Amino acid sequence: MKKPGIPLQNTRFRSWSSTGALRPKLKENQSMNTPITQDNTPRKTKFTFEEAVDVWLRRWDGQIIQEIAFAYRINWGRVSQVLNEETHIGSKQVAASRRSA
Repeated sequence: MKKPGIPLQNTRFRSWSSTGALRPKLKENQSMNTPITQDNTPRKTKFTFEEAVDVWLRRWDGQIIQEIAFAYRINWGRVSQVLNEETHIGSKQVAASRRSA
């Protein structure tokens, strides 16, 4: 029995190809011949103390954890560790003093 509200087709794919396989949706102005480029720039794995202070300031300005992580190109778990004071203990106090100054 069909559940109401569930689409019948997978929305990640555009249509069936002649071979019967689903083709992925393409971005605007993209063809199947467009080469896929891989971003090989290195990612950060740790924050410095100054960056941890900035994480607190960004959080207090209303940014969510994922936005902060994206800005630093780091896993959001590292941002969470700073905000839960698992790493860089004292960065919250330094950020609070900079914020009030």
